Amino acid sequence: MFGMTEFPAFGPGIILVGIFFWLMIIIGIILFFFWLLRKIGFNSNRSLEDDSSDNLSPVEIARIRYENGEISKEEFEIIKNNLD
Repeated sequence: MFGMTEFPAFGPGIILVGIFFWLMIIIGIILFFFWLLRKIGFNSNRSLEDDSSDNLSPVEIARIRYENGEISKEEFEIIKNNLD
């Protein structure tokens, strides 16, 4: 009727623009929720250990690392001498 085809007056491209627009909105909402969850503290990368290690001195941290076998006795002594 009056020269119109099966597509709207703007042609077939407007349909693709609409689909792209809604995909961007959905992706934006998903990214916003991920950002919001990270901002309020829900982070899957957080350690399961308690946060009591925040109050330890560097020498105490080195001692714990030495006890756990993460550093050798020589490395522990070097760290201890540098910090004292």
